[in-house]
Amino acid sequence: MKRKTFIMTSLLIMLTVGMTALLSRQELAILMSILIKPMAILGEGLRNISLSGVFGNLLAWIVYLLISLLPLLFLGISYHKTHAFHYEDILLVVLSIVLLISMYYMINPHKLSLMTYWSISPFIIMLLVAYFVLKILRKAHQADISQLARYCSILLHFIVFCFLFASAYLFIYCAIKDTTAIYMTANSIPVWDMKVNTEITPIGILEFSKTIIFIQYFLQALPYFLGAIITNQLIWLLKLFQKDTYDTEIVNLLDHIILLSKRFIALIVLFQLIIQGLCVIAGDVVLMNHIQLFIPLTPLLFVLTVMLVSKIIRENFQLKKENDLFI
Repeated sequence: MKRKTFIMTSLLIMLTVGMTALLSRQELAILMSILIKPMAILGEGLRNISLSGVFGNLLAWIVYLLISLLPLLFLGISYHKTHAFHYEDILLVVLSIVLLISMYYMINPHKLSLMTYWSISPFIIMLLVAYFVLKILRKAHQADISQLARYCSILLHFIVFCFLFASAYLFIYCAIKDTTAIYMTANSIPVWDMKVNTEITPIGILEFSKTIIFIQYFLQALPYFLGAIITNQLIWLLKLFQKDTYDTEIVNLLDHIILLSKRFIALIVLFQLIIQGLCVIAGDVVLMNHIQLFIPLTPLLFVLTVMLVSKIIRENFQLKKENDLFI
């Protein structure tokens, strides 16, 4: 992913998360219901179409059967191309049966318990995820180097997106929601009941607490943002490996990744130490403290692994130079 694309993607995700944070509770509940239970919404739509008349009832049955048979149709097309069944194709048959049964109960929700009603959509999504994961594993096992590199590149791009979303969610959505909670907490506590320094006004207390919350969520978001940057660097590293395994730019890029990782880890640890120290010193004027103990085990493991790979590649380069001299 190029730098401009990375920046534009980051800004777009931050804007989307920021707009979500500004939604009211009712609007957010509607959005979550669409994402969590699409089958329930589809079942309600088919039920309304079915009750509209004879033609609507016929149309609802046709749509119901088409949706239920979609996995089998996909399986038939795949078999027509490859003339072979694979172990993950069993999940398509299971998915078709689950769709046939669940769609019926989604159209008639009074026959289901509330927990089952909420669990059907996630179960169907997990069936799809399991199918594609097993399919990717089988294809990756049979793939050559170029195909395997393409699969890795797609997966790395997806990981970058997930890291960016996680960092934006923590820094924007959670920070805004907790800041709102601070104001609600402050409004529910009489000023004379706050055991604080009388020289500081209630507005100052609120602003200080708000700043602390934003910085703490910023520190929580930093490891994910670091993950996005490092993963994006790995995409470039993969491209370099595809061009020339003994390219000196590979070692330079690995050194850059190591330096960037070390600086980020040191920055996160030091900032967290400073913020928690401020909360200890100025605890009387902090209404909310989102404490999180950050132990950078995974980032440290990643940095040590990259260091090891870098040293191995350097030794291979040196061996190649020595072999070239003999030849």
